[in-house]
Amino acid sequence: MKTIYLILLVFILQNEFLPSVANLTEVATVLAFTDEQCNMTERAANVKWDRSHFLENLSGMETNCSMIGRCNCSMVESSHCSMIERHRDWDFTKAVDYGAGRGMNITGRCGFSPNNGSTPEALEIILGSVQHFPNAKHIGCSVIPDCHFPTPQGQMYVVVSCLYHY
Repeated sequence: MKTIYLILLVFILQNEFLPSVANLTEVATVLAFTDEQCNMTERAANVKWDRSHFLENLSGMETNCSMIGRCNCSMVESSHCSMIERHRDWDFTKAVDYGAGRGMNITGRCGFSPNNGSTPEALEIILGSVQHFPNAKHIGCSVIPDCHFPTPQGQMYVVVSCLYHY
C-alpha cells in the first residue's frame, strides 16, 4: 500500500510542476547533474553543492524546455541566456513555496544555450554566467540536454535551472 501512495505522490508532484508545453515540439527528460557537473557548479557559483540532492531534485521538478527565452534575455540579443537575474516570467514559485514549507529560503535561476553537438560546451556557457549569492548555503541544479525549440532551423538547446538555499 505504501508503494501505491508513493507512486501517487510522485505523480501528483510531477503534474503540479509540469510546464505548459503548447509551444514546444516535445517534452524532454530532466537529468540530475553528474559529479563532475556538481563540482563545476560549485566552482562557478562559489557555493557548496547540496549533497542531500534535495535542491537538485526540486530543481528537476521545475526545469523544462519552456524556460527557453524566459530567462532574462532575448534570443535576439544573445546566443545564450545568462543566469544573472531571475526573470519575472520564471520565478520558481512552486519550488520556493515548497522549500518555504520546510523552513528553507530558496531562490532559483535558469539558463539555456544552443546545443551544437556538445552538451558539455553548452553547459559551460550557461554555468559561466551563474550568479554568486554570498549568503547561499547550498546549490542544486538539473539539466535538459536536448530541448527542441520550434524554430525554422529546429535548434536544440541545453536548459539548466539551479536552486539556491540561503
